[in-house]
Amino acid sequence: EIKVAQGAKPGEGGQLPGPKVDPYIAWLRNSKAGVALISPPPHHDI
Repeated sequence: EIKVAQGAKPGEGGQLPGPKVDPYIAWLRNSKAGVALISPPPHHDI
C-alpha cells in the first residue's frame, strides 16, 4: 500500500513559546523577544 498524499493538519496553527522568540524572530514578527506568539501570524495588514 502506497500513501500518495498527505493533507495539512486542520486548525489555525499553534503557539510559539516565549523562550523560542529570539530578537530576530521578534523583529520579523513585529513583536518583543520572549513574548509568546501565535503561529502562523494572523496577517492583519491584508
